[in-house]
Amino acid sequence: MTPAGDAPRVAGTGCGPRKSPQPPPALHKSGRPGSSSPSGDRFGELFRFSPLGYLILDEEGRILRANPSAARLLGVSETSIQKRRLAEFVAAGSQDALYAFRRQLFGTRAPRTRELALASRTGRPRADTIAVDGVRLPVRAGGRVSGLCAVRDISGSVRATEQLRETQAQFARIAGSVGDAILSLDDRRRIELVNPAAERMFGGEAGRLIGRRLETLLPVRFRTALRTQFDHLRRQEGPAAVRLDAKTGRRIDGAEFPIEATIACATLGDRRRCTVVVRELSAPEQVMQQLRARLAAIEASSTHAIVSIDLDGRIESWNHGAEQLYGYAASEIVGRPMSVLLFPEDRDSWREMVERIQTGSPVPPFHAARRHQRGHRLIVSSSVTPIRDATQKLTGLVCLCHDVTAQLQMEVSLREREQALTDFFDDAPLGLAWVDPAGSVIRVNRAQGAMLGRPEAELLGGRFSDWFVQPDIAQPLLQEIAAHRTVHNVRVHLRTRDGGRVHALADGNGFWRDDLLLYSRWFVRDVTQRVDLERRILRAVENEQRRFGNDLHDDLCQQLSGLEFTCMTLSRDRQAVTPAGEARLQQLAGQLRHCIDHARALARGLVPVARGRDTLVSALRELAANTARVYRRPCRFHCDPPVVFEDPVAGTHLYRIAQESINNAVHHGQARRIGLRLAARDGEVELRIEDDGIGVPEHPRQRPGIGLRIMQYRASAINGTLHVGRRAGGGTEVVCTFHPSTTSPDEGSV
Repeated sequence: MTPAGDAPRVAGTGCGPRKSPQPPPALHKSGRPGSSSPSGDRFGELFRFSPLGYLILDEEGRILRANPSAARLLGVSETSIQKRRLAEFVAAGSQDALYAFRRQLFGTRAPRTRELALASRTGRPRADTIAVDGVRLPVRAGGRVSGLCAVRDISGSVRATEQLRETQAQFARIAGSVGDAILSLDDRRRIELVNPAAERMFGGEAGRLIGRRLETLLPVRFRTALRTQFDHLRRQEGPAAVRLDAKTGRRIDGAEFPIEATIACATLGDRRRCTVVVRELSAPEQVMQQLRARLAAIEASSTHAIVSIDLDGRIESWNHGAEQLYGYAASEIVGRPMSVLLFPEDRDSWREMVERIQTGSPVPPFHAARRHQRGHRLIVSSSVTPIRDATQKLTGLVCLCHDVTAQLQMEVSLREREQALTDFFDDAPLGLAWVDPAGSVIRVNRAQGAMLGRPEAELLGGRFSDWFVQPDIAQPLLQEIAAHRTVHNVRVHLRTRDGGRVHALADGNGFWRDDLLLYSRWFVRDVTQRVDLERRILRAVENEQRRFGNDLHDDLCQQLSGLEFTCMTLSRDRQAVTPAGEARLQQLAGQLRHCIDHARALARGLVPVARGRDTLVSALRELAANTARVYRRPCRFHCDPPVVFEDPVAGTHLYRIAQESINNAVHHGQARRIGLRLAARDGEVELRIEDDGIGVPEHPRQRPGIGLRIMQYRASAINGTLHVGRRAGGGTEVVCTFHPSTTSPDEGSV
């Protein structure tokens, strides 16, 4: 037992080993603590003014003494509490607890701390529940048995405990009713608690789940990532949560199913505790989840700027493409107004566009100027889409933009180039035309229209063949282009609107795409003046040759004939000439005869075709005979039935073409046989020269020789065509065709 002079020691919280209160000091009759010693006065003051309530009870439970704190706790004054039973202040439900406390206090066992509910009373506020602890006081001589009790207010603790108990019960009800699995883990990822949803989701009772590691509920492919995320959360100090990378769960029987899981960790006491919430995704939810993830990935990786804006015009989201386009990082721009990206002159148009969207009017994609972070101007192609909630209420806008500054500059440059090419095409001094594969004219310039005497609009859509004096010439030219070949310097005769004729040189090539001919391009040069000049020159040469031939025939040959006659006359004069002189005069007469024959042959060569119905036939027959005699190889002429026309100019051109062809066959073609054929059919005259030589090369020179060009000119001069090619059986064939009726009067006179 504690000596009477010691000061009382009061129990603290009632938790842990109980400390019994010590008896108070002796009291004076005045009721104030005190003794004959100074220490007694001090302990008496401590008893009286202690913030902890103290009561002294007798064996009947009457209150012998109480300090002010105890009186206030019980809701009465310090003087009125004495001699009253403590049971008067205790609620009926706590009377048994009070009785058990008294028995222990005055019995043989030390009483344990009891919680007593106080009876309901009106008056000033007081405690609802008290905790009482006590110790039996030593009995002095002649004294009464008593006990010292310490009382304290535990109403707040009781209410907190009840609230905690209700909260735990409510949490248990919530955890039991939610469809998501909730699993509580220790610091080694072992499951400590699970809710019923976890049992249903993973296919096992709580006993089969508790104690397992969390990774056993995931496929093997996700376990490494889980451990990494878990260790990262454990190392953090404050509360933290993260979405698990695992997208698939694994039931106890091994079946896998789609999930969405979040793990949260917090420090409780000296331990780090984690809770995992797992949601099983249905097929539509999984599709939506995948769709959201795909959209997020697209937004993050898109090279287009994707910017979301609220109805107040403030930027809410900003992807990497927007950072690249405008130069602002997301942390610098999110939350700022859209006007940051606008120039002052563009803000009104932006507001008008937003108002149109708010009224439900569609806004097509548009080009607009935007401001870069550095201040320079960007031209962007923008599409603005409204964002609406489930009730179709407008909540914001999404802008999809990409930079078209360089593209627009390129388009301007292309338009300038196209305009320059158009101007070049239209203003070119030579005729230009595009013809589709079907032979229709799809584009033509002014020079070509002027050449044909027709406006461009009249030529567009017309037939290419209608331009030619001989329309059937157009088709072979188009076929050459379709065969991936080019046409170079082809002489053609074009017909003007008033019936006139234009001599032209045509060049053509094709415009292809993926081995498909889109159109042929024709370059036409008017050479009428040049042809006229060449014709005049040729006419002058022919006239000079004719004059020279006539002089040979009419003058020189007559003089030589006179000398021959004189020599023959002298050779018959026996008196004037000796026999030796006679022989010399006859020899001289023979030489003069040879000169006369040669001069006449030269005259016929200079004027091979004279006026007459059959002079061309005779000239060609004599040409063949002379070729056979001079070059000692067969050269035959065939004309059946005879061809009759009286145009010496056309006849001369045909003769010269035949003469040049024979010369080429002998000297270049190494021909052994040569054949000439003149025929007329359907009003058309054809001259054909064939040989059995080595033939023309498969890949002729880009520019033909002078002989061939002269032959082409002669054919053009009589409005004919000339073909030079390889024969099917070997050798070369030269074919000149013309219509005698198309020869102009001017061309017919030399």
